[in-house]
Amino acid sequence: MSNKSTRAEKIIKTGALSAIAAFLMFFFQFPLLPQAPFLKYDPSDIPALIGGFALGPMAGLAIIIIKNLIFLMLKFTPEDIIGIPMNTLAAGTFVFSSAYIYRHNKTKKNALLALSAGIILMTLIMIPANLFLYPLFIRLFFLKISLPALSQIFSFIIFSTVPFNLLKGILNAAAVFFIYKRISGYLKEKNF
Repeated sequence: MSNKSTRAEKIIKTGALSAIAAFLMFFFQFPLLPQAPFLKYDPSDIPALIGGFALGPMAGLAIIIIKNLIFLMLKFTPEDIIGIPMNTLAAGTFVFSSAYIYRHNKTKKNALLALSAGIILMTLIMIPANLFLYPLFIRLFFLKISLPALSQIFSFIIFSTVPFNLLKGILNAAAVFFIYKRISGYLKEKNF
């Protein structure tokens, strides 16, 4: 098989997984934590993780970016000015790091290690991101509310966004861990 056809197949598979991810993001969002109902879980990272494991970390990252662009084009709300970049950063970190670690040793044990590392990295990256972007979100969308003190923002991050990212990562990782091997063969076939 030529290099061009391999690249074309990878692009087609990335596009198909992006469409599935966008569909999941559109229709399966729900809050995970009662104290932060605006932090919504959706299973759209699952196709991106599967794509990252099967096609490589750059494909997984591309799936996240394309999924978020589709979402922005079709279902944009003003809050997405902050939400989509935050989702891209969180999911991109999770998917890219997990797929990067997994690609070097494709075993179940390494998949578990890769997914765990991805969850931890995503959670850690989102702490400073939220410290910066949460006040911006309040300034943009809640003009009548005064900006909380830094200690209140940090408390919100520790008790809401950190548990949210951990729980979101665990749910997505568990799904991928149990279904990846069953469906990865389809992604590796020439006629996807």
